[in-house]
Order: sequence, then C-alpha cells, then structure tokens
Amino acid sequence: MRQNPSNDYNIPPADQRKLRRQRKKKKRIKIFIRFLLILASIGLLSYLLFFTPFFNVKSIEFFDNDRLSKETLLKVSGLKAEENIFLVKKNKALDKLKTLPYVSDVSIIRVFPDTLKVYVTERVPVCIFIQSKKYLYIDGSGRILEISDSLKDWDIPVVSGAEKVIKNPVAGSNLKMEPAWVRNNVIDSIKTLADKSLTKYISEINITKEKQLYLYTTGGSIIMVKDNSSILEKIDFLSTYLIEKDNRMIIDLTHGGNPTYTPR
Repeated sequence: MRQNPSNDYNIPPADQRKLRRQRKKKKRIKIFIRFLLILASIGLLSYLLFFTPFFNVKSIEFFDNDRLSKETLLKVSGLKAEENIFLVKKNKALDKLKTLPYVSDVSIIRVFPDTLKVYVTERVPVCIFIQSKKYLYIDGSGRILEISDSLKDWDIPVVSGAEKVIKNPVAGSNLKMEPAWVRNNVIDSIKTLADKSLTKYISEINITKEKQLYLYTTGGSIIMVKDNSSILEKIDFLSTYLIEKDNRMIIDLTHGGNPTYTPR
C-alpha cells in the first residue's frame, strides 16, 4: 500500500531520502517494463505482418486490359506471388507498366490480406498506317502504340500513301511525318469521323500525291476530300450517305459547294 506523503514529515530526514530513492527506482522499473512490453508488442506485430505467410500475395488480378495480356502485364510489372503484400514496391511496378505504349494510366490497390488488384487504362488506336510492310497502330494523339507484321484490326481505317514520308517509327513515340501537317490532317479527320461514329464505315484512307484524302468506304465508294475542314463542312452529308446510301459512288468534296457524284 502506498504511504500517505503527509506522514513523511514524521520520518527522519535520512529515511525520507531513502524512501524517495526507493520510489524513484520503482517508477523507473515500471517505465522500463512498459517500454519492454511496447517493444515486444511492436516486435510481435512486425513478425506477424512481415514474416508470416498470412500476408503473402496469393492473387494478382488485372482489370480493363483488352489489348495487353495478363502475362505481358505481369512480366513487365515485376509483381510476384508469395511476396509480402506490405513489401510490394508499387511505384516501381507502376513506372514499369507505364513504359508500355498501350498503357495510358495504371493503379495498383492492395486488398488485404493477400490480393493485388491492377487497374489499367489503355490507349485506343484510331487508325493503322502502312509503312514498309509494317502496320503502325496510332492513337488520337498521334502516338505509335504498336508496330506489327500483321493486320489485326478490321474496324478502324488503314492509312496508305504515307510510306515515303514516315520518319523512323518507334513504338511509344509520336508518329513523325514530313510535312507534319499531313499527319495532323489525317488524324484530325479520323477524330472528326469518330465523333460521329463513322470510322467503322471507312476501310481505308489514301493520302494522294496532292496530299488530299481519299476515303474508301466499306460499301465500295470513294469519297474525295481536301482536308479535315472539308469533312467538318460536310459531316451531316457524310453521316447520311455512309449510314443510309453507300452504293459504290465516287464523290468529290474537294471543290466546295455541293458534292459531285460519279458511278464507280
């Protein structure tokens, strides 16, 4: 039982000093014991978190990856099963995944105790340029997403006539053409058509020697346009014709005014 401090005045001074030293010693022992308990708790918690298989990764799941396979993403990311979930280097894995040309954005979420979920936002090709028997898949910003030996997509336009003006294509970089406005004109034209969901009706876009654009339709027509401004000006006509009336005609929109028709 703790003594009442008021009774200390009845104790000789020498005994009072001894009593105070004993109290301080007991207090230090209690603090030390508490410190050891906290340290032991931290050690036990650390052991449970980092050195037991309970928090080892058992599942790595990928979402929204249409073009990139799980195997490719897993290999590039460096993520591995049975690695402790707290020790997974997320930022390093994210940086590696973002080197893939098709990856626009990516995030990794830990789902305790043993799952990693990887959400991928992919870039979408809007056209395919032909160059030296290679197929260059290009997105709406002019970025080269893939260089392939074969044609794998049939629902986006193929662009021909640019073989001699494409400069050193590299996947992951922007498509370079001389003059640059030709590339911009083609991509802007495709984006204008895509805004109206019309690209699925265009099988090929040919860049002529005069740098005009010939649109080859899935219905067998050829639509001649000067540039993207011609398409913008006649977008309502193009929408109606491609959806309702495509019947193997040569249509000239390069001169302005009303379209001229010639049977093909």
